[in-house]
Amino acid sequence: MKRLILAFIGCFFLTWQAPEVKAGQFTQLVAFGDSLTDVGNVYHITNGTFPVSPPYDQGRFSDGPVWVEELASRMGLPAPLPSSEGGTDFAFGGAETHTASGLS
Repeated sequence: MKRLILAFIGCFFLTWQAPEVKAGQFTQLVAFGDSLTDVGNVYHITNGTFPVSPPYDQGRFSDGPVWVEELASRMGLPAPLPSSEGGTDFAFGGAETHTASGLS
């Protein structure tokens, strides 16, 4: 029992004296995905013909901002631009991880 108490006290002092660790600041958001994350890649490469607006908003596959834009806003970062325009959003509407003839 004495050893257990000494071990507990030792662990307490080791963690009590540990320096505070902080993560660095994020400077950009990089995204990969499908239409749920696409901020305009498909729209840009189809010269603004798809997805049709309205009902879709500014080249997105939604009627407003997609989740990655909301996340960037909450993190205090600029919204990611489409990679087809030199940005960091590499999502494309219709993207898949395998073909229909692959795994099933």
